[in-house]
Amino acid sequence: MFKLRAVKFFDKYYNVLEIPPNSDDALVKTAYRRLAKRYHPDRSGDDSTRAKFIEVNEAYELLMNKQMYIQEAIKRYQQKYGSVQQNPVMSHMRERARAHADMPFNEFENTRIYRTAMVVNSAADYFFLFVGFIMIISPVVGYFSDMKDATLRGEEPEFNLYPIIFGIFFIYGVWYFVFRNTEEELE
Repeated sequence: MFKLRAVKFFDKYYNVLEIPPNSDDALVKTAYRRLAKRYHPDRSGDDSTRAKFIEVNEAYELLMNKQMYIQEAIKRYQQKYGSVQQNPVMSHMRERARAHADMPFNEFENTRIYRTAMVVNSAADYFFLFVGFIMIISPVVGYFSDMKDATLRGEEPEFNLYPIIFGIFFIYGVWYFVFRNTEEELE
């Protein structure tokens, strides 16, 4: 996770140099030379480019020394939070995970964490089924409610078949990917 945040952190500096994230050093140098020529106040003849020139220089310095900055950040993180064993919250979670890994699966199924995950998963499954049924029912209800208004005006109400078809496919998809696979796992 720390590595992912570090990569995201550097993306804005690649954007300053107008190159894709994780470009190699040669591309960083080329982009820097191109932008330094464009934004240097003497070269551009415009003093307003000074801030952009400074931004380009900072991005170049940081990207060329990226590994050093990552190592320093890791070192600061370790000094602040210590290792997993020194952090009491992480240590407790690690011990609980080890205990769950050591127990037989039928005992693990009775743990609070597993039961909670199963309840949340089942609730999500039924919620998506409910959404599918609403997708099917709402056009029918809308048609009959519009029928009264349309007949007063002498018009034929519009019936939308696409949401019903989409709802049927949606419910089939939920059944196929959730309930059918669950049935197969139990066999």
